[in-house]
Amino acid sequence: MQQKTRIIIVGATSAMAEHCARLWAANASVEMTLIGRSAEKMDRIATDLRVRSPGSDISVVVADLLDPAAIRATVDGIAARGVIDVALIAHGSLPDQKACETDLALAREAMEVNAVSPALWAEAIAGHMAKSEHGTLGIIGSV
Repeated sequence: MQQKTRIIIVGATSAMAEHCARLWAANASVEMTLIGRSAEKMDRIATDLRVRSPGSDISVVVADLLDPAAIRATVDGIAARGVIDVALIAHGSLPDQKACETDLALAREAMEVNAVSPALWAEAIAGHMAKSEHGTLGIIGSV
């Protein structure tokens, strides 16, 4: 029996991430881990994916998307269960541009969410992919 493709999605509640998850699950039975901040939203998506792809294994991980230690622990825990085939980082926010121009604290927060955090997730995931010499990593960013 062929091993299921292992997919992780960071920011799984974004509309684009949910659509990607549906496409992957529609094409084959997969082992997919949804990572995000809202257990309720991810559970809804996971339930939908399980109905659409009964042969897939869908799990949910609630994680702090900004904390480097939490990012490391989350990725290491997932990688400990096997090689990651595909990872999609699709989390971010769309803050008010004018507000960010006048409120530097808000601008900093937007940069941490939209630039620093995805880079940290990418580094944590890429390290495991490099060790296994296998995997595809995609990032959907917000401008």
